[in-house]
Amino acid sequence: MEFVEGTTLYQLITGEPKGVELDVALRILDEICAAVSVMHAASTVHRDLKPANILLDSRLGVRVADLGLAQKFVAEPAQPELVGTPGYIAPEVAREDEHAVPASPCSDVYSIACMAYELLTGAPPFDAQSDVALMALHATAPVPKATTLRADLPPVFDAVLERGLAKDPNQRTKTVAQFRSELLAARAASFEPSRILVAEDEQDFRELLQLKLNMAFPDADIECVCDGQAALTAFDRKPASVVILDLQMPVLDGMAATVLLRARPAAATVPILVLTASGGPNEWKLLSSLGADRFLVKPVDLEDVVTIVRGAVKRRAQLQSNP
Repeated sequence: MEFVEGTTLYQLITGEPKGVELDVALRILDEICAAVSVMHAASTVHRDLKPANILLDSRLGVRVADLGLAQKFVAEPAQPELVGTPGYIAPEVAREDEHAVPASPCSDVYSIACMAYELLTGAPPFDAQSDVALMALHATAPVPKATTLRADLPPVFDAVLERGLAKDPNQRTKTVAQFRSELLAARAASFEPSRILVAEDEQDFRELLQLKLNMAFPDADIECVCDGQAALTAFDRKPASVVILDLQMPVLDGMAATVLLRARPAAATVPILVLTASGGPNEWKLLSSLGADRFLVKPVDLEDVVTIVRGAVKRRAQLQSNP
């Protein structure tokens, strides 16, 4: 396969003990689900989905790797076989009695749900000193609610993860495509941005805007910078849920920053709002063609900015959940 210059999902999670930023985690999960859905459409199950087998390129683009255990899925009369990695094996596959069943698309769902839990909380659903004890926990112990490990995680994700991690495959999310849709729907149901990046060169207005955004979104990470290049650097370091750009800035203006942001896969669905002291229909038409979501002319009512931020996040989330 291709050489992927980057890292693995395991390394990414290890570096984020409190969980990966929500929108970044959901984008990675969306790509994992899309890739595995293609495998399932080809009647193939992976059988060893785990963070170490998910390769991430320099922009966190996903490659599902290590297909050494993958096999054609046959509903029956396939023989059960205990393969995979403890901690990510579905309980029905890990059994060593007459109730054991072969790996299936539903068991891949369980493995992806384990990765989703770990991405969103920074910890796996279960941990134990031995493989046998770990598989026993997966088979018998209730899964701790994800929000007990990560307080800023919207509660709607608890139910999605619980369905994906159901021990009984008959109660589990049926397909990877369904799990993917439920994750997107959960994000759409939690329209508050988790991180807002602002690039504004006018210090007084920048500080005022940051204060207002902190008041309106107390759980969000608000980062303010003074030019477009700094905004790109900040976004690459930690992608944002929403980006607000001033049109006229030193080093790199809002129009150029919009173009460069939209070229990044991590920013493909991020709302970009552009502020300017002057401008009109021609500027908005151009910005819209470059990927900006809204164009606001100063002076702006800060309450309007809050409303537009919330509306832009909601609109983007709805588009993702109804592709």
